[in-house]
Amino acid sequence: MMISTAVAGSQPTAASVASTYQVQVKNVAGVKKITASLDASMPTNTTLTMTMAAPSGATSAGPVVMSTTTTDMVVNIAGINPASTQAITYAFSATVAAGVLTSQSRTITFTLANYP
Repeated sequence: MMISTAVAGSQPTAASVASTYQVQVKNVAGVKKITASLDASMPTNTTLTMTMAAPSGATSAGPVVMSTTTTDMVVNIAGINPASTQAITYAFSATVAAGVLTSQSRTITFTLANYP
């Protein structure tokens, strides 16, 4: 994502991308959660925020500022069959202090784990 607009005297306008993910939990014991983390920190004065919608019966953490720390994104996932398609949104923001950045990438690792 690239931030390319800003109003004079204001911070740059955040860039966002919407996508989907699928979750299916069957033939497994217990309740699950989805966690996520970045492979490297974001550049200074920038933020990547991710929001994952939750399937029926589960709970979304809402907008989460991503970091290298593993964070619960969706919890209380149980008995989802057939697969459920849900929205996922990424928003990249920066302050004027970030300046001009070279092109970079980050990998987000998602994990399905036992909950709680």
